[in-house]
Amino acid sequence: MLHHSARKLLTAEDEFAQFVFDMCGLEAGLPKAELWRRVGIAVISPLFHGRFLWRRIKASLGSHDRAHNVLGMAAWTGAFATAAGSGFLVPFLVLWVLPVTVLLQIATIFRILCEHRFPDERLIESRDKLFVCLATTGVFPGATPPSAADPRWVRIGGWFGWWTEMLTVQLFVRLFVLVGDAPCHDFHHRRPASRRWVDYAQARQKDRLLGCPGFPVNYCDSWGLFRTIDHNLATLAATRQAVLGRGAAAPSALDDPLGGQLDGHRGAELGLAA
Repeated sequence: MLHHSARKLLTAEDEFAQFVFDMCGLEAGLPKAELWRRVGIAVISPLFHGRFLWRRIKASLGSHDRAHNVLGMAAWTGAFATAAGSGFLVPFLVLWVLPVTVLLQIATIFRILCEHRFPDERLIESRDKLFVCLATTGVFPGATPPSAADPRWVRIGGWFGWWTEMLTVQLFVRLFVLVGDAPCHDFHHRRPASRRWVDYAQARQKDRLLGCPGFPVNYCDSWGLFRTIDHNLATLAATRQAVLGRGAAAPSALDDPLGGQLDGHRGAELGLAA
């Protein structure tokens, strides 16, 4: 409930904001094209991946749970020793270590960037229930199907393209980026005390059909990962740094090796066991 508090969302205490600003080097008020450029740099930057991996290692193997730390270090040491001793070190690095480090971190960039948008500045300052509603939407892998009004030959080509995209790009996004309950992240911000995390999709849909009692606006859906991120970056570009409590001289994560600290729920979520 603390993690999903409206008082914490989009502030310096928010793990989402820490990742976006301190890790990815994004800043409010920058042109959207520049924000996308910085995202692209983060994806391929060895410095970004090194810093991100080090934070994950500290969060996972340097936690306050000593038994967990010992077990984690023993598991990784044993895995490397077994792979090296059996002559399968290179396949182990390629098939296991690479996916859970660099590839997972690339997927995490896009998953987190689609989580929140920056609503009107007055709502950010008020931090009321309308702010909660407009700062988070449901994000679902999908594309608009062809229009029934199009000519038949256009619809045939459109449906072929639609199925191709759904079974390639959108399926990949669901399996490797918007994993688990990520599409329904807005449900957790509206109902942080709910115990229905396992059947999140049904819980959100039921709440939506009821009109989301207690909130001024019902759930909002956004279809397509990159479309959603593009919209979120546009809202960040339209927001002043002062509204978010950030000065114009805030350092970029790519230039500041220390940056902010990932902790709590997000720190554990980005741990090596993710």
